[in-house]
Amino acid sequence: MKQRITTLLAGLFLLSGMTMAQMFTLTGKFEGVNGGKALLQAREGRQLVTKFETGIRKDGSFEMTGKITQPDLYYLKIGDARGVVGVFMDNVPIEVTGNASSLHLAKITAKGATGIYQKYNELRKEQSVRNRPLFQEYTKARNAKDEARIEELRNKLDKVYEAMDAENLKFIKAHITSPVAPYLIDRSAYKFDDPVELENLMNQFDPKLHDYKYVTRLHETLELKKLTAVGQPAMDFTQNDPDGNPVSLSDFRGKYVLVDFWASWCGPCRTENPAVVKAYNTYKRKGFTILSVSLDKDKEKWLQAIKEDKMTWHHVSDLKFWDNAVAKQYGIRAIPANILVDKKGIIIGKNLRGKELAAKLAKIIR
Repeated sequence: MKQRITTLLAGLFLLSGMTMAQMFTLTGKFEGVNGGKALLQAREGRQLVTKFETGIRKDGSFEMTGKITQPDLYYLKIGDARGVVGVFMDNVPIEVTGNASSLHLAKITAKGATGIYQKYNELRKEQSVRNRPLFQEYTKARNAKDEARIEELRNKLDKVYEAMDAENLKFIKAHITSPVAPYLIDRSAYKFDDPVELENLMNQFDPKLHDYKYVTRLHETLELKKLTAVGQPAMDFTQNDPDGNPVSLSDFRGKYVLVDFWASWCGPCRTENPAVVKAYNTYKRKGFTILSVSLDKDKEKWLQAIKEDKMTWHHVSDLKFWDNAVAKQYGIRAIPANILVDKKGIIIGKNLRGKELAAKLAKIIR
């Protein structure tokens, strides 16, 4: 009997241990907070929805326990403090400490996917500090409208962004079997113009992540990228111009067409527009045109930006912001973005910017 009881208790302890291992314990302490609630929120659509909450003690400490169905980025709101702390939640012990006046500097200590994501954040912060002087120089040149300096710095920034992308990809590959990898790749999938490169990365995911939502989304993204890859026929579409007239991509068959995705509110788009205008003015009489698809939602701001940036070509939009039908059809999840289509309607280039766009047009248009 005694042996059977001992065995039963051991089983109960084992079951308890397994259950706790599948739950997270989030402990925290923030200076400048003396009560209120700590809320752990998840993004649903464009809203943050509270999933877990607990009270904050007078010394600014709190503890929260729960179960995460799938690892994901959550947002920790501390009392009345402004802002949130991004925490990639996994079912592991997690400690968060900081000051209510600077939540973006909060320290997160954890293992598992949470710890890996924190290391990624540290890499991004290092990149930001390292490149801040160049970003500041570029902003100064733009404010001064120093075109020569802007062009010089834009070329430097292109190389900086390439280096950052290479660093980030190296990090992802080093943690390819972690849930963090599909999450980060999904966030940056727009940078993978070659579907083969994306598929090769996905083939290295942990098989246990087969049903992970970001893996599922990446499979959908991959199929769309195959449909919109260089060498594929460009999918036709129709949207209205500012006057309400329908305009189709197929209307321009027989010309080289740059389908340009942008918006008046998109800073990088507005920065890129002078290069696009230059390309248009250089080749518009040689069988080249542009069809811009705007992700705007305010018609007046859309029209004002077209005028300010001297974009004297064809423009369409359904004014549905990120729900723009053409953007969704082509899997556009970041702007600026573009697709270059030849006279037969075949995609011959993607995301060509600045000198790269000029070089491509110089090569194909005589």
